[in-house]
Amino acid sequence: MTSMPTHEPIEPAFFGPPSHRLFGCYHEPQGWPVRDYGIVICYPIGQEYLRSHRACQYLASAAARAGFPTLRFDYYGTGDSAGDPDELALEHWRNDLLLAVEELRARSGVGPVILAGLRLGASLALTAAAQIDDLAGLVLWEPVVHGNAYLDELVALHDEAILRYFVRPQDYTPSPRPAELLGFPVGAPLRTALEKLDLLAVPPPRARPILLIESHSMPEHAALANHLGARARLTHEHVPSFTVWTDDVDKGLVPNQVIAAIVAWLEKVFA
Repeated sequence: MTSMPTHEPIEPAFFGPPSHRLFGCYHEPQGWPVRDYGIVICYPIGQEYLRSHRACQYLASAAARAGFPTLRFDYYGTGDSAGDPDELALEHWRNDLLLAVEELRARSGVGPVILAGLRLGASLALTAAAQIDDLAGLVLWEPVVHGNAYLDELVALHDEAILRYFVRPQDYTPSPRPAELLGFPVGAPLRTALEKLDLLAVPPPRARPILLIESHSMPEHAALANHLGARARLTHEHVPSFTVWTDDVDKGLVPNQVIAAIVAWLEKVFA
């Protein structure tokens, strides 16, 4: 199992304007040489955030040990950041990515930045890429390609959880558009934005290196690889592992093979 040194310097802090405070953790680079590239880790949301939080922390630590200044942060209205859950919106979160990039640069002094996201965090990274000055590259870890399919998946998991833990089947009438999914609110603006999300319609950043990494071969990821490969310098890797965001939240599983593959790609491409 990958372990983090107890003396690793991690600097937690709030950043952003007073009306839009975000919480982040800066991982100071530990390896040598210290890289000229910084990394912003983009979390997924909802239950996937809870179940993959430890894995994202380990990824940030591994990247810092490889010499990359790294920042992971909570979007507005999520985690330890300010904001009401009713204000959740994809457009807000894309703007949060820009604030996180500014914070990373201010703390580390780097210019070029790599966005590394998991699930919806990977989708946000790709859709925000065109707004990032001096974007060096992207790591897309099991990205959500089609928002409609993602919502359908969450609704199915939501119904399964209710039937397993709370009610008898005869007493439950599923809703096709529940107001919350797995304990997290999904307001109309967020749902509408997710329904419109389609990564195959997002122009990839031209000539930028991109790692698309998955543990289970999915048709939508193959389609995304074809789309990205037309303009970007794409590496598409399949690393067998468990699906961290669907496992029991109490387990805090870390897919070490996937994290090792991501860091190895970063060290090779951004030497």
